[in-house]
Amino acid sequence: MSHKLLYSIAVIGLLALPESASAQEVIFACRNNSSGELKIVAADATCSQNSTLISWGVTGPQGPAGPQGPIGPPGPTGAAGPMGPQGLKGDIGATGAPGPQGPPGAAALTEYMCTGPSDGATNPFYACTAGLSVGTGVPLLLQPGSYQVSFDLTINGPCYLPTSCFIGVQIQLNDQGLNPPLLTLNVPGGQTAAVGRTKILRINNFNVVLGFKTFGDSILPASARVILTRLQ
Repeated sequence: MSHKLLYSIAVIGLLALPESASAQEVIFACRNNSSGELKIVAADATCSQNSTLISWGVTGPQGPAGPQGPIGPPGPTGAAGPMGPQGLKGDIGATGAPGPQGPPGAAALTEYMCTGPSDGATNPFYACTAGLSVGTGVPLLLQPGSYQVSFDLTINGPCYLPTSCFIGVQIQLNDQGLNPPLLTLNVPGGQTAAVGRTKILRINNFNVVLGFKTFGDSILPASARVILTRLQ
């Protein structure tokens, strides 16, 4: 029998393997040493004389890894995920640098003094208090805030009436008198006197004119001092 015929028989024998034999990972066969004929046998079979037991694997060795394929196109954008939980409160930032110093404010009136004339014809007390102003005739203008008004009055000459001389002072804001009067004074006949009063004013509007209205029934030499202090 020729070698070509023998290999054909071997191939036919492989195709005719039972299912159990084809499922094995190693195939065993007896090869005739003279003719080369192959005979599939079990793993524990003993070959006849002039035959050699051979075997080969059903699955060959793993081949080398192929080259990396090209990068595929990007996929579509996924839907937005749900909002995460609120993060922890951050640390307090550093204190900023101090700002530049502002321009100085206008000087506030703190004290005003006046002495009435003694010409014998003009009531000196009236003339003194009616003329209270800042500088040369500028009225005392108050801005919103709290103020303390201290008014000191001195009668420099004796009351010429036999009984008494009565005088008083009323604070005026925009020519509107505040009641009760800031002070009143009865000077006994032939005597002098002095009196002082303090009052807190709360001003809510801008440019309120501060004035003083005097009243009384006698002409007396007088002097007055007003101290105006802004509290806030």
